[in-house]
Amino acid sequence: MSSPIKIPALDNSFGAGFIGLVLAAILYGALTVQTYTYFRKFQDDQLRLKCLVVLLWVLNTFHLALLSNTLYYYLVSNYANPLALIASIWQIRIHVLVNGLIPWLVQVFYAHRVFLFSNRNYFVTCTIVSLACVQLGVSTFICIESFSYGKMTAQASTKWISATVTGLGSTLACDLVISGSLCYLLRNSRTGFKRADSVINALLVYTLVTGLLTSIFAGVNLILYATMPDTLIELAPNFFLAKLYTNSLLTTLNHRERLRTRWSQAPTAQSVHLSAMKAISSVPGNDSKSQNQMNDIAFQVTNDTEDQADISGASDSENTA
Repeated sequence: MSSPIKIPALDNSFGAGFIGLVLAAILYGALTVQTYTYFRKFQDDQLRLKCLVVLLWVLNTFHLALLSNTLYYYLVSNYANPLALIASIWQIRIHVLVNGLIPWLVQVFYAHRVFLFSNRNYFVTCTIVSLACVQLGVSTFICIESFSYGKMTAQASTKWISATVTGLGSTLACDLVISGSLCYLLRNSRTGFKRADSVINALLVYTLVTGLLTSIFAGVNLILYATMPDTLIELAPNFFLAKLYTNSLLTTLNHRERLRTRWSQAPTAQSVHLSAMKAISSVPGNDSKSQNQMNDIAFQVTNDTEDQADISGASDSENTA
């Protein structure tokens, strides 16, 4: 009588992957709603920004399909087949590349914003782009290597492990530089006007929240991989991280409508124009501080007979000229 097949414990491998898939599906639903909201409210945005949003939605849809097919293959199609758990399939290999491409697109988008709102600071911008390109390069390398190695294990080679840690570390560093740069620019852009500073404070909170979320889970992904390389427990944050980046970008874009509503409800606001993301470099009659480029909003204060404050929003996404 043959002995029963012993199924290995899956809690720290595909169990973690299943948790990551559930969270990824939830975040995918959120980003789908945000994508619909964006196209409903911001029909006048530039074509390139609309294409970016569509591309991110398509990539996230494809990515979720890859993850779903992967877990179905291992946990359903090959149930009670331990040998199938060892080999990697093409879906999980392509996942690595797509999972690096989505954050790269988001990080480059934020790099462009930092470039505009920091008076074209090439050093900070190049730092962000370089770190983003490192993580994309590592993702590409691991994807190619996985086709030649063909096993579902983190211990493929010392070169592979070092590359993965480098890629995850670059992702975390890039997020921290982006968040730090935008917070610094916003903090130094306070004008002393109550309404203006209240909007800057709101943008500062949004920047911290969205930036810290991606940074925290990128750090968790790095720590899990570095401390437990013999398992696949890092699949939990790794599976949903790309959707967290996309939601961060869409939240930033859709937040512009809330800013407009906030200003329109202000009883003392006489002339308010918000277009969230294009910096104003020079406006006649502005004081020197109001000419500084900043994240999401730039202020133009003019002195006329009615003492009006004209506050112009800043974004490269809503340049309708």
